[in-house]
Amino acid sequence: MSIRVDLENQPPFYTNLDTIKGQLTLHLNRAEQVGSIVVKLEGEAVTRPQVRDIWGPDGTQKDESLTTSTMATETHKILYKIQQVFPDEYHSSDNSPYGSYPLQPGQHTFPFNFKIPINNLCSDQDAMMSLGIASVGNIGNTGLFGSRGARVMDGTRQLYLRHVTQTLPPTFRNLNDECEIRYYIKVTVQRPGFLKENWRYLVNFRFMPIEPPRQPRSGQEAYARRPFTFKPTLLSDAKRRGSLLPNSKSDKGGSASSDENTMPQSIELSARLPHPSILTCNKPLPLRLITKRLVSNSDMVYMTSLQIFLIGSTTVRAQNAVNEKSNRWVVFSAADLNVPVLTQNNVAIGTEYVIPDELWKQKPLPNTVPPSFICCNITQKYSLQIQVSLRLGNGGKNGKGTGEIITLPLNFSNVDVYSGVPPPRELANAAVNAQPPLPPRTSVSGASTAGPSNGPPLPLRPHQTNQVYQQPTVSDSPGEFLDAPPSYSEAMAAGASSPFASEEQRPPYSGPPPSNTSGPMPPEKN
Repeated sequence: MSIRVDLENQPPFYTNLDTIKGQLTLHLNRAEQVGSIVVKLEGEAVTRPQVRDIWGPDGTQKDESLTTSTMATETHKILYKIQQVFPDEYHSSDNSPYGSYPLQPGQHTFPFNFKIPINNLCSDQDAMMSLGIASVGNIGNTGLFGSRGARVMDGTRQLYLRHVTQTLPPTFRNLNDECEIRYYIKVTVQRPGFLKENWRYLVNFRFMPIEPPRQPRSGQEAYARRPFTFKPTLLSDAKRRGSLLPNSKSDKGGSASSDENTMPQSIELSARLPHPSILTCNKPLPLRLITKRLVSNSDMVYMTSLQIFLIGSTTVRAQNAVNEKSNRWVVFSAADLNVPVLTQNNVAIGTEYVIPDELWKQKPLPNTVPPSFICCNITQKYSLQIQVSLRLGNGGKNGKGTGEIITLPLNFSNVDVYSGVPPPRELANAAVNAQPPLPPRTSVSGASTAGPSNGPPLPLRPHQTNQVYQQPTVSDSPGEFLDAPPSYSEAMAAGASSPFASEEQRPPYSGPPPSNTSGPMPPEKN
């Protein structure tokens, strides 16, 4: 027996609204009784941070069962779709009393297709509850020869976890293996019988989400500034002493030049990004470096080195354990430079000079950088660090000066990284034409000490009933999670096409390497 899954025209990665088409090939050496063959499209976000905060404020241990080596685990099924490919209409019309159907030796092929949604599924309470009740075809029809079946995920377990409605996150794995987001197609061949186990096969694939609709360019910029004053140079001191001598060479029309160097060189260096600060995967930084004179001094300043780092911060949550890890990507690094950052012609105070961007404009972000995302138990954010080394004085011999060298740090504490996958035109138009949301309601249910309201009663919100509220859909901390924009609802995406419906080349993305596995899966993965 062998199982093979072939995906049709498999791209480097899939994205939202893509249709995954393929076929399952089952090769049998002998006749087999098969109850059903199920193909599942699944995505899960697994966190397993190490528990460190086990002590209470009074110094006592919160839980004696927890130690510093305890690993908390939390799994969210962010994507779950099922398609039964066998029995088909021909076999199901037979109504076998044994709950199984014979498959003859040879090769059997079953096509399947899925359409990847936009939002995660685990936050939909109705969908999660229906997974534990509804059956697909003959799934669970065990028949006369045993109780094993192709089990469907019990979605009611997800109701005990905290969820947030957001766009599906990308394929992701941190360096310490404390969290992982993976997508895969799993095949289950049900074989009824007490002594027979089900056959399973799994194929992983990479996923990159579409980016939110971008706002029109406003011309505004976010900036990080650093003013600095160099130490007075010996040359300037010599000019000031020489001006006191009656026969000094500095008296020959050089008094103005001496006056302008009486103040030590002082400049302001600023890094600027378009506002809002958005970086794009596999694209260069839209960065500008600008210097400004603060004093009227003709001494030249040169940039000797430039380093640009992208700092990723990953917040991992599992139960009551929260850990935060950082990762660093080198976007650009160059030393032994001799790039002037001031002009010689204009020494007026306040003169700005834009440093040419030929150094970094051809350097895209590494293709291992995933976009920013918010998941139920994983959050990925970014900051940008820029370090510029400046030297006072001309280049000297071999382009190496002897003046003072300083290093100025320029930091952007919060930048967004977009995937570079544009949303379909239908979603972009829906986002532009979407009505602004209503302001939050200030009144709460229950007794109130305020007087009666003069206005009409507020209508009920959608899906609002008098039943007991079971599971919150957002975090209890205000402002920690935000709901997805209304343009990303499944109703709007129903008629939207894939972002790459044409032959446009997809940008590269090197997420965690997929590894195909087959054979029986652990019980918790069934």
